[in-house]
Amino acid sequence: MIISFVDPSTPPFDVVFNRVAAAVTGGKFCHCEIAFENVSLSGVRRLLSCYSTLHSQADLRAKGALETVSQLFPPSYDANITVAFYALQSTPLGVRVLSNLADDPFYQTYRNDWTQYRIAGAPDNVVCSQFVWCLEQVGKPYDIMGALTSPWKSHTSSDGMEADRQSWFCSNHALRFCQHMALLGSMGLSSTTPNELARGLAQTYKDTCSTSGEETDETAAAVTAEGVQEQVIFDLALNQSHWGVIGDLLPYVIRTGHFKWDRSTLA
Repeated sequence: MIISFVDPSTPPFDVVFNRVAAAVTGGKFCHCEIAFENVSLSGVRRLLSCYSTLHSQADLRAKGALETVSQLFPPSYDANITVAFYALQSTPLGVRVLSNLADDPFYQTYRNDWTQYRIAGAPDNVVCSQFVWCLEQVGKPYDIMGALTSPWKSHTSSDGMEADRQSWFCSNHALRFCQHMALLGSMGLSSTTPNELARGLAQTYKDTCSTSGEETDETAAAVTAEGVQEQVIFDLALNQSHWGVIGDLLPYVIRTGHFKWDRSTLA
């Protein structure tokens, strides 16, 4: 699982609006999004079959997202793919497949101009639940006013237990994704920006390394004085005690859903 950040010099994000957004929010980033690596197409098709008799709005959104992914490939073709979830200005929350072979940079696998936080060591049921949650958000509208006003709201206005939104902008969608895993619980959904989220993750990264005794000179140099990382990829290797408390604090993330599935569905 990855939270990825990009700056406004990177195509196709190199537009005036994104440059202004990065400047106003006090950092280098203009957009962030969620991605899952090594998701098998056969697993996507198996998960899609689980939705054949489900008809709630969340189920229909998830089904549509899975169909969007699976229809990109011939029915008999199988491979491991990277699936990304994104909220961009004025468009509903979307899903796309990233590939090294894509010509359009929007569909290319993350390169050195993206900064990535990889959440390593998560139990399979957490990964699956997070994937399903992302699928269920696809198609929700973009929160234009929320995105425009977020830089001027308090950055610590939450206990991490706010309800999911009926509309999203990129950084509060990514923040809620993190909060499902007991990360950044003090940040508010209405007030986060890509740069605030990056600073919060950078601090979590430092604290995690310091606690585990794994901090190195290279690690320490990865964070600027403003708290924003400079290296491309960071691994948030949370320990098993962290994952052990999630079942008590955040039951959504370990739910198995209203159909029978597990990590093997996606493998």
